[in-house]
Amino acid sequence: MVCVWHGRLVFPSWYLRQKTTKLHAIAGRHTDAEIMARILQRWGYGLIRGSTRKGGKTVVKKMAEVFKNTGIIAVTNDGP
Repeated sequence: MVCVWHGRLVFPSWYLRQKTTKLHAIAGRHTDAEIMARILQRWGYGLIRGSTRKGGKTVVKKMAEVFKNTGIIAVTNDGP
């Protein structure tokens, strides 16, 4: 798992895509998250969509699947 601040999201995300192909990112379903989600998809990230209030249980299940397959998950640690 990789944690980054919202304000520092772009460079670490860009850098990691050059190191591995098993990357996934958690992204909310709101408009602001959609911008970064589209960029991450173009960079080859798998997306796990959801938030604390909307789809949290699904996010946890998908995270478990990714970890089971030795994937890497990127999250922002300053979110709600």
